[in-house]
Amino acid sequence: MLALLNLAVMCSLFFLLSLYLQLVTEVSPLTAGVTLLPLTVLGAAVGQLAARTGAGALIVGGMALTATGLALLVRIDIG
Repeated sequence: MLALLNLAVMCSLFFLLSLYLQLVTEVSPLTAGVTLLPLTVLGAAVGQLAARTGAGALIVGGMALTATGLALLVRIDIG
């Protein structure tokens, strides 16, 4: 259940961050995609780690990091 919740949050985050990068900071769609690429690579690396070690601790840690990141994103203003 936590993995599904984390996936929903991350998909929403990618969508909203790509819109923010394109509409507010006025970068091109390609630049926005390249900017978000490290998040994708990190997700693949953690997926491989979870396959080897088990997913329980990684899911809890990922949820904590996601919550921290979202709390920090709330502080971003348009200006």
